[in-house]
Amino acid sequence: MGNHPVLARRLNTGDAVVIGLGSMIGEEVINPRKTIPRAIVIALGIAVAVYAIIAGLGRTSLAMAREADLPRWLAAVHPRFNVPHRAELVLAAVICLIISVADLRGAIGFSSFGVLIYYLVANLAAYTRTGEHRRYPKALQLAGAAACAVLAATLPVGSVVAGLVMFAAGILYRGVRLRLGRDNGTTGS
Repeated sequence: MGNHPVLARRLNTGDAVVIGLGSMIGEEVINPRKTIPRAIVIALGIAVAVYAIIAGLGRTSLAMAREADLPRWLAAVHPRFNVPHRAELVLAAVICLIISVADLRGAIGFSSFGVLIYYLVANLAAYTRTGEHRRYPKALQLAGAAACAVLAATLPVGSVVAGLVMFAAGILYRGVRLRLGRDNGTTGS
């Protein structure tokens, strides 16, 4: 560490955060010198994970919007930062809304159901690959699909029902969109 000004400044800032938090909640936790720094690291990890999830969902929403499976205005990519900014802002707002009105355990169960169905579909799609496009044995995709189905079935009933309602709404939206596109002489993907 020695005379390195940037490192010293970072340590001083970090110390100030820990000291500031320690003075506010130090009397309310057991072993604040150990607990508060650990809590900061955990909170930072959670924030990074949430950002990664929103970024991933933003890219998925971008792809869906480009195919008109979501409103096309969500397909906008920021000219400077090259991110799907509209999709990410809408997703962040939706996630905040869900967390504010729903039981967090229910929201996690609903999200888990969606992810498991996503991977179930991915496994079934991989199962249909042939020849040079196949990377792994078909049995592996069947096992993956079965595992996803079993895990989805073990989720709370409310989460499964909410997930099924959401998928039904998505399927209905896609059907209507494709029918309207066909009636207007345009093709949909």
